[in-house]
Amino acid sequence: MNALPTLSAAEITTDRLRLRKAHDADIDGLSELQTDPQVRAHLGGPRPRSVVEQYFDANGTGGIAGKPGTYVIADKETDRFIGTLVLDRRSADLPGHVTEKGAELELSYLLRRGSWGAGLGFEAAAATLRAADELPDQPDLHSFKAPVSRL
Repeated sequence: MNALPTLSAAEITTDRLRLRKAHDADIDGLSELQTDPQVRAHLGGPRPRSVVEQYFDANGTGGIAGKPGTYVIADKETDRFIGTLVLDRRSADLPGHVTEKGAELELSYLLRRGSWGAGLGFEAAAATLRAADELPDQPDLHSFKAPVSRL
């Protein structure tokens, strides 16, 4: 089976955000997302801080930084970590497919609690879907009008 295309944009920008690859300076924010009970309330609960710290001590951001479609959401002006966004193919062994063949794009994001309620998740998601317009097997995504520039 041939691998389906994934998002190739190295960085996506909007008026307020920069979606970029993770850096080691993001580890505190990444750890916060994984250990915050409210952020992870519907994702199986918070992970133990010791487990998260052990993972980052062993791997840095390498385990997530190189995956296509995986981004840190950062403030465009300050580069301050806000959250994460992943646009990936839904595994065939998971339930909930929208097509018979599966492997649809699935978008998920997590934001620090201090960034909730400002429309940042929508802005990041819409810009990413606009960038995904390059993928030949996806429907026309022009209805997502968040400003985006691809580098």
